[in-house]
Amino acid sequence: MAFEELIGNRAAKERLLQMFETKKIPGTLLLEGPSGVGKTLFALEFATMLIGKNTKKNHADIHHYRPEGKSGMHSMASMQELIKEVSLPPFESPYKVCIIHEAERMLVTSSNALLKTLEEPPLNSVIILLSSEPKQLLPTIFSRCACIRFFPVPENEIASWLISHQSKSAEEASKIALLSEGSLANATRLASKPKEWQAFLVTLLSTKSQEDRSFALSQLEASFSALKEEQEDKESSLEWIQEVDVLFEHILLWYRDLHLLKENIPSSALFYEEHKEDLKKISLSSLPPLEKIVTLIQECREAVQSFMKLKNILEYFILKAF
Repeated sequence: MAFEELIGNRAAKERLLQMFETKKIPGTLLLEGPSGVGKTLFALEFATMLIGKNTKKNHADIHHYRPEGKSGMHSMASMQELIKEVSLPPFESPYKVCIIHEAERMLVTSSNALLKTLEEPPLNSVIILLSSEPKQLLPTIFSRCACIRFFPVPENEIASWLISHQSKSAEEASKIALLSEGSLANATRLASKPKEWQAFLVTLLSTKSQEDRSFALSQLEASFSALKEEQEDKESSLEWIQEVDVLFEHILLWYRDLHLLKENIPSSALFYEEHKEDLKKISLSSLPPLEKIVTLIQECREAVQSFMKLKNILEYFILKAF
């Protein structure tokens, strides 16, 4: 059954199924909602239904368009390629599906170029826009889309998925589901095996020694540089950016744990429970507010998108956080 392996967002499932079963399929769809709640998975499942092939791999009639280059935006050339693609008949399927990832990252010129195509796409083509920031879309783009709203996935559904798909115990699954904030992507990352760089991050965040801190910074830079080099032959460094994003999630969890310790919450609630002795090294009396850490991490993530050196970004964070 379609969507049976996807969790959460029942209303979105029902609406997509209704579109398919009644054959009332809009030419342009917008799947909007927070990052990591399944928009991409739902788009791929719906595309698979439309082309009539039971495949999750690349297919000649499913086309993906992602932000590219140092600007991290959809280029005019990319959108012109989409316009040309939808004007051609499907290769072997009833439909051709074009998926625009992070649609809010279209240049104004790119958006304007797409307007006529979005308003009157060919009958055998479906364009699916994905966005976690729909307010950043041009109103003229937004108005041409049939919108389907996505919401955070309930904790109990994430916990059940972790037990059945990640072999987590009920206790582990419950903790990870709580920390995931309704994002299956977050849950998957938190459930993954410990990162090679995690020990260096703990050293960076817990030590008072400038020498140890410098060593940890250099090791973190080396770990992420190696990953980035692996991505050089690919169209983008998406995996590197995602891994850096995981790094900042771990930093946030570290400070969350410190605030829990300050409130005398049992250590079993800590994400870094195995490092509670390292956490206790930190002076809780001078602990920065969690809101400040969240703001700093957002600044650091934006700096990553601008392709600043990770070491410099982490040095900035340490300078501001301590």
